[in-house]
Amino acid sequence: TRMLDEAASLDLLAARGVPVVAHRVCASAGGARTAHAALGGGRVVVKGCSAAIAHKSELGIVKVGIDSAEGVETAYREIVAAAGRVGQTLDGVIVATMARGLRELMVGAHLDPTFGPVLVVGDGGKYVEAMPDAVTVLAPFTPERIERALRRLRIAPLLDGVRGEPPMDVAAFCAAAAAVGALIADPAAGIASLDVNPVIVGARGEGCVAVDALVYRAVAL
Repeated sequence: TRMLDEAASLDLLAARGVPVVAHRVCASAGGARTAHAALGGGRVVVKGCSAAIAHKSELGIVKVGIDSAEGVETAYREIVAAAGRVGQTLDGVIVATMARGLRELMVGAHLDPTFGPVLVVGDGGKYVEAMPDAVTVLAPFTPERIERALRRLRIAPLLDGVRGEPPMDVAAFCAAAAAVGALIADPAAGIASLDVNPVIVGARGEGCVAVDALVYRAVAL
């Protein structure tokens, strides 16, 4: 398989109907400043982008909550330097808006040798591997089937709102997950697996947005 970098992964998802965070890919500190302005000048995330790096936080190439042009330029330089210290050359640096919502969920997909295209949905965020709460969905990947799967999660009671919180936009997440399912099930797309985490889900009617993604393309022998 061949891993796409984060920007290419997000672009592919967006082309298939998955809402993704507003972002720009930059090749210089000045470009990062321009991207920050183009995204509205608010709080952003700045992170390294490379098809050779799957997990960025451990390498110190993710900076969150940057809210000034000077801060974005500094973050750009620090990220490039951090990548260089571990022998990595970046494809670029992503500047993305800080998405807000009620909960971080995740959706993954892969081709199983027995069952074919398989979708996985569950609780998301940085602790997804340490405290897994996910369920598998087999084709057909309809929003209705995906919602039934979500209702089997341990966090299912949170979907409808607890202790005064509003219900989440479950319909928006299920539609996005169904689009991911359609992508993995499309032989012409040539996707071996993908991981979209987190998907930040807002209150009902506010939608959801994919913030980070990794797509692996199948490589013919």
